[in-house]
Amino acid sequence: MTTTSLDVTPTTRAPGVLRPAGLAVLLSAILTGIMIARNTNDGPAWRVGLVLAAFVLTFTALVFGLVVRRVLARNSARASAWAALILGAVAVLSLAVFWLALPPVFAVAALALARDARDRRPFRGEALAVTGAVLAALATVAAFAITAIS
Repeated sequence: MTTTSLDVTPTTRAPGVLRPAGLAVLLSAILTGIMIARNTNDGPAWRVGLVLAAFVLTFTALVFGLVVRRVLARNSARASAWAALILGAVAVLSLAVFWLALPPVFAVAALALARDARDRRPFRGEALAVTGAVLAALATVAAFAITAIS
C-alpha cells in the first residue's frame, strides 16, 4: 500500500507584471491605430507604426521590467502607493507627448501598483494609491480624447 502526502501549506501568489504589461501594450496599440488612422501626414503608416511600436515596447519593458517589478519585490504597501502616485503623475506629464502613445504604459503601471498597495496589509498610504490611480485613469482618458480630437 502506498501513501501519498499532500502539501497543504498556503502559497503566496506574487502579482505578476505580464498581464498589466500586455494591457498597456494593447491600449497603446489602440491609441497608435487611432493616431495613424486620423493623421497620415507623418509618412507611411507602416513606418510610423514601427517607430511608435519601438517606443511603446521599450518603455513598457523599462517600466514593468524595472520599476514595477522592483517595487513589487519590496512587498511594501507604502512603496507601491508612492510608486503608483509617481507613475500616475508621469502618465499625466506624458500627455505632452501623447503622439508617442506612452500614457497608457505609465497609467497601467500606476493602476497595477495602486491595486497591489490596496491588497497588502497593513495598508497605509491609501490616499497616495488612490490619487495615483485617479491620475492614471484621467491620463488614459485624456490621451484617447486628445488623440480623437487632434
